[in-house]
Amino acid sequence: MQPRSLTFPFPLLRTHTGLPLGNGAFGALAWSKSPDTLNLTVSRNDFWDRRNGGRLPEGATYGRLKEAYATGDPQAMRDLLSPNAADAWRSGARPSTVLPVGRFEFKIREGVLLESGTVDCARGRIEIALTGTSARLELVMNPLSDVLWLRDPAGLIAAVTCRPAWEWCEEEFARRSFDPPEMLAEGWVQSCPEDPALCVLAKQRDDGYGITLCLGKDSAASQGKANALLDGFAGDALLTECERWWATYWSQTPDVTIPDPFWSDFLVYAHYKWGCATNPHAPNPCPLQGPWIEEYQFPSWGGNYTVNVNIQQIYTFAFCGSNTDHALGLFDMLDSAPCRETMRHNAKALLGIDDGLLLSHSINDEAGQCQLGFSPHSALDQAVAAWLGHIYWLYFDYTGDQDFLCKRALPFMRSVMRVYEEMLEERGDGTLWLPVSVSPEYGVSTTMFEAPRQDGPNSSMQLTCIHMLVGHLLDACQELGIEPEPVWLDIRERTPRFCTAEGPDGRRRIGIWEGQDLAVCHRHHSHLGSIYPFDLLHEMDETEREQIDNGFEHWLKMGMGVWSEWGYPWAAAIEARMGLTEAPLVLLNIWRSLFINEGMTTVYLPRFHGVSAHRYKDISVPRETNEIMQFEGTAAGATAILEMLVHTQGGVTKIFPATPSVWADVSFDRVPQPGGLLVSATREKLATVRVGVLARRAGTFTFTAAGWDEATLQGKRVKLPVTLELAACEQVVLLPV
Repeated sequence: MQPRSLTFPFPLLRTHTGLPLGNGAFGALAWSKSPDTLNLTVSRNDFWDRRNGGRLPEGATYGRLKEAYATGDPQAMRDLLSPNAADAWRSGARPSTVLPVGRFEFKIREGVLLESGTVDCARGRIEIALTGTSARLELVMNPLSDVLWLRDPAGLIAAVTCRPAWEWCEEEFARRSFDPPEMLAEGWVQSCPEDPALCVLAKQRDDGYGITLCLGKDSAASQGKANALLDGFAGDALLTECERWWATYWSQTPDVTIPDPFWSDFLVYAHYKWGCATNPHAPNPCPLQGPWIEEYQFPSWGGNYTVNVNIQQIYTFAFCGSNTDHALGLFDMLDSAPCRETMRHNAKALLGIDDGLLLSHSINDEAGQCQLGFSPHSALDQAVAAWLGHIYWLYFDYTGDQDFLCKRALPFMRSVMRVYEEMLEERGDGTLWLPVSVSPEYGVSTTMFEAPRQDGPNSSMQLTCIHMLVGHLLDACQELGIEPEPVWLDIRERTPRFCTAEGPDGRRRIGIWEGQDLAVCHRHHSHLGSIYPFDLLHEMDETEREQIDNGFEHWLKMGMGVWSEWGYPWAAAIEARMGLTEAPLVLLNIWRSLFINEGMTTVYLPRFHGVSAHRYKDISVPRETNEIMQFEGTAAGATAILEMLVHTQGGVTKIFPATPSVWADVSFDRVPQPGGLLVSATREKLATVRVGVLARRAGTFTFTAAGWDEATLQGKRVKLPVTLELAACEQVVLLPV
């Protein structure tokens, strides 16, 4: 991707229309309501109130949950999983959450007004243009330390006001037993009841302001770190470090040319923001909102790691978008001692095993549940861990790092599979099944017209994840030259890939769980996970494929009226994998209108009513007080665009498989694919005119290209699909006949 600058005119009226900077942990958003004041909202994604990070309660075993399920009373399982949740709320307890920080308001000197902000994506900085002067303000974030430099060599800033989040959120802070912030001459310190304190400073210097957010064990420690950072940084060194970091980042990023100005800019901006949000030097990986937490409210869902789709969507972009090292922070968190201890505890509590890993769907950075209590949907959704196992596998598949596969990916996937092994039971017909299971978020909210039950046997999502996980485990063993566990082979042979339901026409189609058809429009497309992201269609027989096709058509008929912000790009990727060329872009264009604000930021609530009924009662709430940003929409949208241009399905790399006709002239260069491939291609006037592939490691690869039955390879005609044995670093070019 060739980075470029994107300019946004002021005013940018709300926090989440702001222009972003970030180094993975420390984030800033530059925006303005008034032309004489630049607002800078600041936050950290590792500033947590970790109290009440929940673990599965003792006694809520799978056996007892099955007995509760058998009563037919939906509340029976919930009572078992959350016996004290109501009492906890009444006592004042609140779930674990990322904390809002606050903002600085920089008053511009008289006679000068804010005009526009330009994000220089190539160099990772923001330039602020003003009327009445040729001078500029510039914001530069150090990618390797927590220093943000507001450059003001002309002295355009007349004053600064420090506004901690307490001003807006005092009631919630007080409910959580926080003390008010300690105000300082150049900022403030917000202490926490049990977690580290945060010092927030904006120190004036000859060339502007140095800004930092530093955590410390207490107020004094955090202030000491903050002052040391700001007293010690040199501007020239910061600029050099920033420029070098971003040059390296962009050198590894694919170059894509799309004949659509908006989506072309969106893709560049997505790469830029993804670099800001997932910087591998950060202590924590990217949560729901990245490092950009608003100051005026506590973040929705605690700003947590929602791992039943959202975090996976963020980190899938590491692979097709390149810069795979940015995924390592996610693995570091999941492999950390606190997370492993929690996951082991959950597996032990549910199933009595010591070697399993079980996550709930909504977690803090120590894997504690960010809700007071559990439901079936949060306790039994082992697909969340399986999907994370898929991310581990993708890291190996794209990098070829066998040490990672042996020491990290295989152990994680094996421990996740242990939970499924214990949950599966034999039926009278010799097949294996899950007597009670869940499909992510189905039946969770009656306000979205869904069913009251959250659970049932043989959820298609769980069955699909079992087969995906077994496939990765077997491939890992083959890659490492070790024997697979016999139980995996048995599970593969005796477990269905999905459950089915019968439609009114008598045809069977994929269902949610046994006895549950897709009965409502639903935001979570997990029952179609075998299409995308898990790519299992090539394993299916003719009957199974027909049932998938029937389910896909039924899904289309149920419509998109309550899909959420992250559901549209997921749906576009599913349609791309189904070979549809026009529909994915139509979905993305609708999504753009509904869920991308004027700052090119993806937001959770629709911008207007009439097309979407998602959270329809909240659509009229003023965005100034309730705009919910979720970063996975940005990453998933960018991933869907790349899926439309090239993807690998069933071992076949497909060139322009879902590229719409309005993109008659389009090209891409060095888009990564599984097996270590880098793929490039050009299309002119709807015709594929060139395909180039580079194998970063040796392997066997199969290719096809839209519109080609044959191609020329090294002067010879070959039929497509064509399978090639490529050596490491070997490059070949396919041309039209």
